[in-house]
Amino acid sequence: MQRLLLLGLNHTTAPLEVRERLAFSPAQQRRAIELLKQQYPQAEAVLISTCNRVELYIAREVHAQPRVQQMIEFLSQFHAVPVDQFRRHLYERAEREAVEHLFGVAASLDSMVLGESQILGQVRQAYDLSRRLGAAGAMFREERRRSFYRPAARSELAAALDQLELHYADGDLGFA
Repeated sequence: MQRLLLLGLNHTTAPLEVRERLAFSPAQQRRAIELLKQQYPQAEAVLISTCNRVELYIAREVHAQPRVQQMIEFLSQFHAVPVDQFRRHLYERAEREAVEHLFGVAASLDSMVLGESQILGQVRQAYDLSRRLGAAGAMFREERRRSFYRPAARSELAAALDQLELHYADGDLGFA
């Protein structure tokens, strides 16, 4: 049985200087995935790193590694940043909560600018990199199918934003 874990920080949980210290360049992202695959060959890993978020998704057997503390230590060692300088800014999700969070990220519901379109491409790129490096397997294929490439979510979001914009322009936001 697989377990999905998420460890991350974003624009709502961490100041810019912390996000910058833990961000991954494309070359670092590749190297991090390679290291995770070497250290935890039975685990799957996807790493999303943008200017506003760093999120490490791990799929593994229930009692396997890495555990959350090992994921935290990995970030610390990779970037040479002491854990106490970023630990309080991290969030953790598991199973359904991790999947729901990923859906929200891919649909741009968790972005600094609601509805921005870049994040979906960034999520796709992160998954594609992990897949090419052999770090994304069956668990992530299913979640990718349901979230990374779900255009309906973007359409629903666009429709909702259009409605909000119309109400705003009419001065009818329902506030009394």
